Amino acid sequence: MKDWYERYYTAIQHSAAYSEFCTRVFGRNLGQHGFSDMDQVQLLIDALDIHPDDRLLDLGCGIGGILNSVASSTGAFAVGVDYIEQAVTLAHSRYANPRLQYVATDIGSLCFNPGSFDIVISIDTLYFNAIPETIAVLRELITPNGRMGLLYSHGADPDNPLPTFDRGELPSDRTPLGVALSSHSLAYTATDLTEPDYKHALLKKSVLEELHSKFVDERNEFLYENRYGEANGVMAAIDAGAHARYLYIVTKTGK
Repeated sequence: MKDWYERYYTAIQHSAAYSEFCTRVFGRNLGQHGFSDMDQVQLLIDALDIHPDDRLLDLGCGIGGILNSVASSTGAFAVGVDYIEQAVTLAHSRYANPRLQYVATDIGSLCFNPGSFDIVISIDTLYFNAIPETIAVLRELITPNGRMGLLYSHGADPDNPLPTFDRGELPSDRTPLGVALSSHSLAYTATDLTEPDYKHALLKKSVLEELHSKFVDERNEFLYENRYGEANGVMAAIDAGAHARYLYIVTKTGK
């Protein structure tokens, strides 16, 4: 997986096709890889009520484009972490902002002091580490009245037969994330984004099909294949009633 992301970050720096893809599908070209367009990012910002001088941690910041956008629009002091060193290096070079800091580290190896952050955001990055352990760490990292905004999908793996997926895990309180939040006494609200997720996948497929020849000409067809397969997999899972997407807004009260 790490090798793939290193190849991905190398390719998108010079890919006009991927730049156009991001602009048309996500609303801005910030080097995105996932399902969160700028409307979903704005929904997260508004729901968290981020204030100037809030201390914010972004899990899996990639090359820093979304984090820079959030910090610039809210005035927050922000730290982005990503386990791909190449992504962190690009973030430093692209977004030289005194209110931003980027750290190369794995989500499972965060070394910040308890109460270091008022807000934590995670945009499609909780899939690579054990969720209960990650939530336990994040609970300690936020202040007593801290908040978390977590964009998260749960559903059938496109590479495995759909019947193997337990559809009982789809409600927001039954997903692995919902269960982990409750087990750590964290209150939350969950906004269902499954329908926008499907529409996003449809748009992604349409735009990719238009841009296919450009990806081929650039010798970046692996980018096309990855994003196209991702869209097909999500649509198939939603059609089968085996996929859901949520924005979790989490609050911590007391110690």
